[in-house]
Amino acid sequence: MSDGVSTIGRHAHKAAQPRLSLPIRAAFGLPGLPLAALTLPLHIYLPTYYADTLGLGLGTVGMVLLAARAWDMITDPVVGIAADRVWIWPGHCCSFISPPAFWARPAGCG
Repeated sequence: MSDGVSTIGRHAHKAAQPRLSLPIRAAFGLPGLPLAALTLPLHIYLPTYYADTLGLGLGTVGMVLLAARAWDMITDPVVGIAADRVWIWPGHCCSFISPPAFWARPAGCG
């Protein structure tokens, strides 16, 4: 049974956007590499500090860091998909991740 709206009409905006090539997608992700490198000392020195200075077990510290990574693995795609689908006005993505980010946008971002 049809509801009077064609499937093509519903998804026309997706068909108009060409798929990005792998080099272009890699270029978008490349700035994240130095940011990820900045967390490397955290994962090298923090467990030793917690174990030696605070007396926590290395297993406990490892489980806390693993839990944080697992939580990010679940929430990052959810927040990304939600941010792509929520629009305040045409051309502007809803910034609901952090309310201060909504008011403190760089110049020229709406």
